[in-house]
Amino acid sequence: VGRFMLSQAKRLDDKLGAKIGQGRLPFTPGKAGTESAKKVVQETLEHPSQISDVLSSEVVSGQYNIVHIYSETSNSTVSLRVLENGKFEFDTLIPGKSGKF
Repeated sequence: VGRFMLSQAKRLDDKLGAKIGQGRLPFTPGKAGTESAKKVVQETLEHPSQISDVLSSEVVSGQYNIVHIYSETSNSTVSLRVLENGKFEFDTLIPGKSGKF
């Protein structure tokens, strides 16, 4: 999880910062809020309670196949894009449990 977080640092900052700025995540706008959201992402990935099957791009209305990881510990869902090379890329943080479970 630590290596994934490091490899995705810029993407996490950009995506979480934008979503927080739009008021779509319950964190304070700015660096502190983004850092808090990144901690929730890490906690969710470190303590998964449920992991979805791969959700096809048609099901999630996007360009990428997605995997959702929910944690009861954080009460959040992390959405990861499934890349062609078998790797994953951060997509978004969802407060609560995703409706895709």
